[in-house]
Amino acid sequence: MRTSDLVVFALCATVLMLQGCATGGNSGTAQKAPAARYNLAGYPPQFRDGFNAGCDAAKRKVAEAEDKARYTSDSQYRAGWKDGQSVCKPK
Repeated sequence: MRTSDLVVFALCATVLMLQGCATGGNSGTAQKAPAARYNLAGYPPQFRDGFNAGCDAAKRKVAEAEDKARYTSDSQYRAGWKDGQSVCKPK
């Protein structure tokens, strides 16, 4: 075998070994935060939305709803937000 053949072989082997070390990792897409782990079956969608928003706000220690217009105008959302805030507030 010639020296140039050995160099090419060594380079190819190195590339293949390094390829094996690459990780799959995150694909770069943002992940949505998981919904609360509470059974909200039977509640209207507006209540569930409010509950999840209130729970998320409580975990981030935020005392006000981010969607103030919806909080003000939608009683189901507001009730859910208050319940979510209460249930998820750190103790």
